[in-house]
Amino acid sequence: MDVIPAVYAWLSSLDSHTQQSIQFKQILRFMTLAARIRDDILLPQDSQHPSDQPPEHLPFSIHLFLADATGIPSNPLSIIDGLWKAVRGAVWNGSMAIATDPSSHQAALFTEHGTKYGIGYRSLYPPRRMCDNIGCTRTAAGRALHKAEQRQVLLFTMEGTVPAWSIHLYCQTCKINYHHNFSVHAGCRTYYQGIPSILQVGEHQFAEVKVINSWITLMVVGWVSATNCARFYNTAIAAHHGKRLSEEMGGWKFKDEVGYEHVYDGFTILSLLEYAEGNNTALSARHTGEEFGRFDDAVRLLVQRRRFSHPEVYHECDVCTRIFKGKKYRVVVTDGVTVGRPCCNTHNCKTALESPKNRFCKDCKELYGDKCRIKGCQEKQVKERKTCAEEKHQAVEDLYNERGKARFQLQQLLLRAWVTHPESSEPVISSDTPTGDRSKPPEPVPAIDELEEVEVVTSVARETFYGAEGVGSVIELLKRVYFIKGTMPEHIFYDTNCILAKAVADDPAFEGVKLTVDVFHFRSKHKETDEFCQKNCNPAAHEELLGEGSKAWFFNSSIAEQTNVWFGGYHSICREMSQLRYDFFLDEMIRRRNAQTLERLRAKGSNPRNVYRA
Repeated sequence: MDVIPAVYAWLSSLDSHTQQSIQFKQILRFMTLAARIRDDILLPQDSQHPSDQPPEHLPFSIHLFLADATGIPSNPLSIIDGLWKAVRGAVWNGSMAIATDPSSHQAALFTEHGTKYGIGYRSLYPPRRMCDNIGCTRTAAGRALHKAEQRQVLLFTMEGTVPAWSIHLYCQTCKINYHHNFSVHAGCRTYYQGIPSILQVGEHQFAEVKVINSWITLMVVGWVSATNCARFYNTAIAAHHGKRLSEEMGGWKFKDEVGYEHVYDGFTILSLLEYAEGNNTALSARHTGEEFGRFDDAVRLLVQRRRFSHPEVYHECDVCTRIFKGKKYRVVVTDGVTVGRPCCNTHNCKTALESPKNRFCKDCKELYGDKCRIKGCQEKQVKERKTCAEEKHQAVEDLYNERGKARFQLQQLLLRAWVTHPESSEPVISSDTPTGDRSKPPEPVPAIDELEEVEVVTSVARETFYGAEGVGSVIELLKRVYFIKGTMPEHIFYDTNCILAKAVADDPAFEGVKLTVDVFHFRSKHKETDEFCQKNCNPAAHEELLGEGSKAWFFNSSIAEQTNVWFGGYHSICREMSQLRYDFFLDEMIRRRNAQTLERLRAKGSNPRNVYRA
């Protein structure tokens, strides 16, 4: 039935006084509000009622809410019932698109009239009403899930923070609890496949994915921490059209503010879901226990896979690849940067620290944890000190502590927060490791991250080196990243390629690969008297690297150094992270920056593409 004739017929059935009291805007409000709460209308219906058909009667609580919110008389009941019969088809078939638009007035109506009936401006239901467990007899009989649990939550949107209701549906046959983003069975949560528009980021907190993406974008382009992302949202966005709805409603259990943990959990869950979506798998995690560490197993698995999976090795574009005299040349630049990854103070020890604040791993702590910090001293520390009983050693420690209070030390700390290669050593205090490592302050030692770049810049791989950026480690990294035949680039820029070239002279993996030093380092750090370096690693010796016209060089061999400026900006954010979260966070920052780079390449007409992909 067409809605206009049906509404006219309904009005005609009312007495003249009631007809005169009802305005068109009240009818329109009735329809838009009803369309917003279709799931609430459907939940109390018979379990076999088809979800694509509007029910014949409204639940009594919905009946009262719509009467209060629209001002349409609810007595007798036939007034609201008659209007529902007239408009239910239009409400149910999705033609009321206005119902899903953000509206401060609609939110106010739900705030004023809906709370007492358990009806919210936003209700977060599971995406389906049927149990999807294979063999479920309830689903086989065509019966929808009816056992529901409702609780108050907060929803962080781009229009502000909105009080909402989260509804769980329970299958009594299969013992599965269905939430908005995931199902729970036997203490394990399994996320639904696909990327939803809203994600649960806390026990009682949800966020729109576009809000989470805005936080991640701030991290990528501005080195913004999760704490500052939360502060930005709470200051600039949280008030919904200038109003704090949860405070106006009264009785809402939760303060409408984002915490840093919600930002980071949103970042983690969304990143894991995107990976699962790309690999056609489902994300699972434990459901019981504390929120902290809930996704560590999934994060650990992803980090491990990324050490051996580098999709950017297939990348080519008109900027990083050149056809010269009929031959294709692809160029990669590699360089290291210290960002502050905490690791054991024993040289080259790769055992994870129990806490980022620890100096040694569990095993090394038993061997060296109580030794004097002065280099070469094997005596035990005295109580409340990091040095032994010798007066000279204690004097050094006192000087070190005094320097920590001095103005010039604070200036050095400020400098370390911004420079690309922050210093990680002090001249006297020692790690006192069995390898005789250089002196270091009494904090966890940051490792070095090696980045491989193709121009513009797309990062191919990131690897952590412990203790030093050794040539042997770089060789192992290159062979592992480019192990697939045909992916090894024709040119590799590295600042100490003169040493690396000698080491791989007989290595078949590097056959035909030209190992040159980038222009900056070749001019400033390599001696003219080094005959091997001049003959084999001078970029000017390779005409395919030379530029055309006024451009001196075709490729930007300093791109890794320039990228390190961006990468080094995460130093202050990462220094308190565990090793697992450090790796995961930086891998994600690189992946997302690569995506932005590819968009810029497409916009410039640089023809980014993949080759050798199966």
